[in-house]
Amino acid sequence: MNGWKYYNHALLPETSPLDEPDLSSVLDNSIWKKQSDGIPFLARWTSDFDCGYETEWWYCIKDTVFDITSINSKRRYDIKKGAKFFYVEKIEPKDYINAILEVKKAAFSAYPEEYRPEITEENNLKEISLWKERDVFAAFNIETNEMGGYAVFKHEKGYIEWEILKTNPNYEKYNINAVIGARCLEFYENKLQQGILIIDGERNIFHQTNFQDYLIRYFGFRRAYCNVHVRYPEGIRQVVNILYPSRNIIKRLKGKLAHKIYAVLLMEEIVRRQNKKGRS
Repeated sequence: MNGWKYYNHALLPETSPLDEPDLSSVLDNSIWKKQSDGIPFLARWTSDFDCGYETEWWYCIKDTVFDITSINSKRRYDIKKGAKFFYVEKIEPKDYINAILEVKKAAFSAYPEEYRPEITEENNLKEISLWKERDVFAAFNIETNEMGGYAVFKHEKGYIEWEILKTNPNYEKYNINAVIGARCLEFYENKLQQGILIIDGERNIFHQTNFQDYLIRYFGFRRAYCNVHVRYPEGIRQVVNILYPSRNIIKRLKGKLAHKIYAVLLMEEIVRRQNKKGRS
């Protein structure tokens, strides 16, 4: 829809985060017209990518070639330890449907219940069908050839998006994440030399994860700070304004709905602080 895509009740720009999106449909409110995919509750976009000053919103990016000799000895050891247990290959995902499903089930079993999705054979097949133009890598146990994890990358204009990393929690003590990260970055060495970024995505307020911090520590990723902007349909805007003063109470509530509502209110809080600094 005019440069915007629907995802999980939000409208997000289809443009690269390196570019400014077309806001004409946001400004004239035509963006809220009926969507074929669902009902949007908000539109979110970013501006001032890699602005050079610290903000409360960012993308986690890799813009230099990965050099294992540049990291400290403990992290080099972790990567080498992982390589003793797992080998990493680029795969054709349709040949590993069941293995991907088992990894996915194991990975999500460790998620808190409030944002743990339902995993079925049907939605697994649906997701894999969307990977036709992605690079998919998998880590296999050297002794058993069992898949222990996988990573998915999507090529975009000017950057490569690291969309997914899922691993079996039972293998984390064998440093499976470290060896997957190292091998994937080695695969993209030429792209990085050409100035193509690898982006792990934006700040995540919906899921509690330390993965971006892990990428920064182990692989030289960094935060590319930017500003975030949110707009709502009028009815949703009124609800947000009513609930906003109670956001700290909602934060303590259990359940998926309360978790999603608090995430929106936290994002609203970030935007309001940002606007007070004149970065609207």
